[in-house]
Amino acid sequence: MIQLRTIASRTHSVSGGRVARGFHGGIVPLRTEVASDHRVNNPVGKRGKPFVKKLAISLSSAALSGIVAFSLAPPALAESTHAGRAGAPTTVSADAGRPVAAAYTRAQKLKRLGQLTGESQVSQTDWFNTRVKWQNGSNKYGFDWNTDGCSGVTDNPVGFHFWESCARHDFGYRNYKKLHAFSHANKKHVDKAFFADMTRQCNGQWGKTSIERKACRKVAKKYYDAVVTLGHL
Repeated sequence: MIQLRTIASRTHSVSGGRVARGFHGGIVPLRTEVASDHRVNNPVGKRGKPFVKKLAISLSSAALSGIVAFSLAPPALAESTHAGRAGAPTTVSADAGRPVAAAYTRAQKLKRLGQLTGESQVSQTDWFNTRVKWQNGSNKYGFDWNTDGCSGVTDNPVGFHFWESCARHDFGYRNYKKLHAFSHANKKHVDKAFFADMTRQCNGQWGKTSIERKACRKVAKKYYDAVVTLGHL
């Protein structure tokens, strides 16, 4: 949280014959004709014509087998050939099968961002689960998940864990800015969620006394006031 830093002084061969590749790299053996004379390697002339004809048939069979394999491909592969189709966004697979950002519109991204940065416990849980998916390689909306926690101040004031609250606050700021939508209203939306997250932590962390919880809420209010005043920096 950059804003808090300010406050705290802040072609293959197979044994026995030649092969060809189908559409998906499938290896298809080519039929070879063994002639009874020395012109077996000469594809022209009277004796060469049957060989050329049969070779062409074998190659056609190889291509056909590739087409059949393509038509029987799983739905995920078939869908990838229609990336430009209107309607639901399509996910493109990276080299290692790692999904990358789908073609969501700016409006769709903003809507999803709003859902992930709300004040409620449901929104906080949604954000947490989505972050886990990102850690496992899924980032459908292309959000920026980088964070430096509660930079400039402690992540664990009076023994309460505020790192996650600070990380979600960072997430909101970074992505509204990335989408050029860091308006006063959206900043306020993210700041209020930050305060709600910290307050829930103060009230719900296990093993704390009422005095400790009260002290935690005071610190949470200071953190919140700081981002309200200086969070735009």
